Amino acid sequence: MTQSVSEFLLTIHDELRAHFPSLTRAAIAIYDKETDRLSTFTNSTLGEPILKLYEAQLSDVPSLQKIAKSGKVRIINDLLELSGAPSEHSKAIVASGFKSSYTEPLMYKDRLYGFIFFDSTEVGFFNEETIGILDTYSKLLIAIVVNELTTISVLSGAITTVRLIGHLRDEETANHVTRMSYYSRIIAKHLAKKYALSDEYVEYVFRFSPLHDIGKIGISDSILLKPGRLTPEEFEEMKQHTLIGANMANVMVKQFNLDVVHNID
Repeated sequence: MTQSVSEFLLTIHDELRAHFPSLTRAAIAIYDKETDRLSTFTNSTLGEPILKLYEAQLSDVPSLQKIAKSGKVRIINDLLELSGAPSEHSKAIVASGFKSSYTEPLMYKDRLYGFIFFDSTEVGFFNEETIGILDTYSKLLIAIVVNELTTISVLSGAITTVRLIGHLRDEETANHVTRMSYYSRIIAKHLAKKYALSDEYVEYVFRFSPLHDIGKIGISDSILLKPGRLTPEEFEEMKQHTLIGANMANVMVKQFNLDVVHNID
């Protein structure tokens, strides 16, 4: 079965740590150009993960902006250089005991998809040998993440088309879908600790939540747009939108091969 991005990262990190035990953290953050939002997506950390469910505007993180603009890897072999740095990310890395870091912009065809981070508990860890090895693994991770996010982007395009169709029939439904996306992420983040939800899971809740009402496209206008109270019979028909939507979602999942990489119940 095809692995998720998180599973790929765990596998790669395990392979690397077999040769480099002090490489104790590997993480990926993803970037949304439309909102300038940078958010943690997945990580493999020996010990307690840091920066879980963390979000920031890329415009508020000059160091990462510089890396994105250059398109090149940044190596810091003594993280004491970051002491006193204002960003939450830098503070968390230093406070967690990491001594050196490797940050690579996740770029494909001049588009920024996010960043890959490797951190070590050893000062001066990132020498010519380790950098060469990490470059190979980073390219593999970039291919995996770009493929994943591109698939989601295409699916989002299909969702947007359905939303536009819905907008023609019911403007409130279209607006409701947008609100639901953001509310869903807020709720998922609030419940993440209690139910051990990962950053990846929360991101998928946000990205896939617009699907929740697509089944309304199969409900007749006389019911969907009725200004007054529905009769019991009409209400029963309205409830069918959940089944219609589930069938549509299942078709999309199969068409976009998402059934083999996600388990979002």
